[in-house]
Amino acid sequence: MLTITPDDYTQWRENNGFSTAPPSVPAENLRSAVLLVAQYLSKSTPIKGDSRKVIIDAVCTQARFWVDTGITPFTEGVQAGGKVVASASLNGGSISYADTLQAKVSNREKAAETLCLEARILLRLAGANLKHPQVIG
Repeated sequence: MLTITPDDYTQWRENNGFSTAPPSVPAENLRSAVLLVAQYLSKSTPIKGDSRKVIIDAVCTQARFWVDTGITPFTEGVQAGGKVVASASLNGGSISYADTLQAKVSNREKAAETLCLEARILLRLAGANLKHPQVIG
């Protein structure tokens, strides 16, 4: 299995035009991202071309997604931060929220253990498409 270090992540950010002062990415996040990418690749067709570059790109993209969204991957009891106001009224004094706490926690848990869209797109563009089961008979 490929190992990607925080230094590899910093180099990836620089090579892709992100700021040179990246937020720190714990090595555990990179390891978790490697596991998700490996799981995806185990169920897909082979990558065309330089697979190491594609895998590094997908892993670092996933780690950046988690940092940007404030998610710690593979943690029990992911918490929801903040609330999104859907509507408010001045005279009635009521506020309604766009989503419930349960929905936010559920969505954050899913994001903590699922490969993000951008990483999946990078892998698909490199030829790693999920295999479909074949029914015989």
